[in-house]
Amino acid sequence: MNKKKFFKIIENPKNLSKKDIEFIKEINNEYPFFQPSKAIYLKFLKNKKDIKFNKYLSSTAIHTKDREILFNFLHDKEENKKRKKKYFC
Repeated sequence: MNKKKFFKIIENPKNLSKKDIEFIKEINNEYPFFQPSKAIYLKFLKNKKDIKFNKYLSSTAIHTKDREILFNFLHDKEENKKRKKKYFC
């Protein structure tokens, strides 16, 4: 896993390229219990209004330590901005 590339994606998960999404998918396949990459992919699905969002939401929630953080991350809650870096890094 390329740490620098992943940290860049974490800093700006809204503007993901196709290469970024493929990179996130690779991480999810290689590390199936790595929650941050699952959350980023889930946010991508939500932003694209993808039909797979609801199915992926339940599996991501299962792997999430604090679902409130996941909720805030998906909905861009301002109070979560500071906690996001601490949680994902």
